[in-house]
Amino acid sequence: MTDGSRAATEMVHLRATQTAYDTVAVDYAELLSAELEAKPLDRALLAAFAELVQATSNGPVADLGCGPGRVTAHLHSLGLNTFGIDLSPAMITVARQTHPNLRFDEGSITDLDLTDSSLTGQYAWVTSKAIGQARVVATSGNLADTLVITVYPDSSQASLAASRRRR
Repeated sequence: MTDGSRAATEMVHLRATQTAYDTVAVDYAELLSAELEAKPLDRALLAAFAELVQATSNGPVADLGCGPGRVTAHLHSLGLNTFGIDLSPAMITVARQTHPNLRFDEGSITDLDLTDSSLTGQYAWVTSKAIGQARVVATSGNLADTLVITVYPDSSQASLAASRRRR
């Protein structure tokens, strides 16, 4: 596959993903609105991430693929300076309506206009279909201190690893 055809395929995939999430945004937000309340492991992993970010400097944290903003809001409730980015304009609209005191921007996690140094942390809770990677990946500390979380779809298993990288 050439670079041009790979880019075209990625663009088609991104458009299809955006359309799918735009179609279900309101129902998705309603269905998952109280999901974290029933998932103590997920809340614990988010709390660990928040603790690492706060130990670094508590600067801006991007929730990449934020959907309707429920995790962005949860991280904010843990004391983080969070904002959300999502590919779906409809998800961003729902997030802004549900959490009007938080910032939400439209964008693709495959093409962010952010530098590592502009963030204290990056957080992504996305399906492998969306970006072809692990379901949950969190990074804190401008990629110098890294917290990587992988939660399998049924949330019955998780792995948590923290490492320090030298630049």
